Amino acid sequence: MSKSATLGRRAFLSIAAVGLGTALWTRRTGKALTPVRWSGQIMGATADLTLYVTDARWGRALIERCLDEVDRLENSFSLFRPRSELSRLNRNGRLDNASADLLAVADRSMRMSQASAGAFDVTVQPLWNLYSSHFDRWGKDADGPAAEAVNAAQALVDWRMVRIDGASVAFARPSMGITFNSIARGYATDRVTSLLRQAGLDRALVDMDNYYALGSHPDGRPWRLGVAAPRAPSRTLMTLEVENKAVASASGYGTVFDRTGKFHHIFDPHSGGCASNWAGCTVVAEQATTADALSTALLVAPKDKIAELLTEGGGSKAYMVDETGRIATYGNTTTPQG
Repeated sequence: MSKSATLGRRAFLSIAAVGLGTALWTRRTGKALTPVRWSGQIMGATADLTLYVTDARWGRALIERCLDEVDRLENSFSLFRPRSELSRLNRNGRLDNASADLLAVADRSMRMSQASAGAFDVTVQPLWNLYSSHFDRWGKDADGPAAEAVNAAQALVDWRMVRIDGASVAFARPSMGITFNSIARGYATDRVTSLLRQAGLDRALVDMDNYYALGSHPDGRPWRLGVAAPRAPSRTLMTLEVENKAVASASGYGTVFDRTGKFHHIFDPHSGGCASNWAGCTVVAEQATTADALSTALLVAPKDKIAELLTEGGGSKAYMVDETGRIATYGNTTTPQG
């Protein structure tokens, strides 16, 4: 039995995994492993958790714990929950007594911003607000927002204007805003994977708009993930084989403001426009937080800085897809298969 699926709005991966619907025997333990699976929405994206367990009831209980953990994290990172920590920070320009989770993601964001010379920048929320409101208007200009409006929004984008002092996070200028959409799902993926490991699970595939392949597939081979064409997600460009690794993808075509895809949600913080160097990017890393953030950063960074940023940012492999579907590969720890 095979399964094929497409990730959520940012990514362009598919999964090719056999045996998801039946129990499998493992040579290592000699025991039958039953797949326990949950599918739904997590942090605004399609998600899928598949655990291979010897006790299905225990597996279902584990999934409930994972979902409770994600719900807890959404109270920190959601832009749509009015009382979330992030909503209060954006509304008030300051958040005191921030949770350890928000501080951890903010710190990782600042470090990725520094490593990428600002290609990754969580303060792009004013640009999102501008473009989304522009293209939501009746009779909108198809050429995008006026240059004056873009310049005004772009002036509010600068990760260096985020002040972190102990448990307080504040903006240096009024009307700034943060989005953790390019890192929070990766952090949540790592938290869920850590929870599964602590519970003693060693074979699972966590899909939360990023993948974490925990252990190997129960049939003994690595997990196989397909990299799809950004413009045509039903067409697989290549497959990756991974064990105990995270994989994340980003593409401007995941969320577009116009029919052509010229205007999309991957912003260049330095220009205020939309990144156009690549059609998509897939990153393999030890942690999903790293892979998630790097997949966005590499789409924005200058092409001659990709190899350096991949290393500095903590990734092991990057696959950069151009508009024709050709793949440029960086790093040397994961072997692509056509």
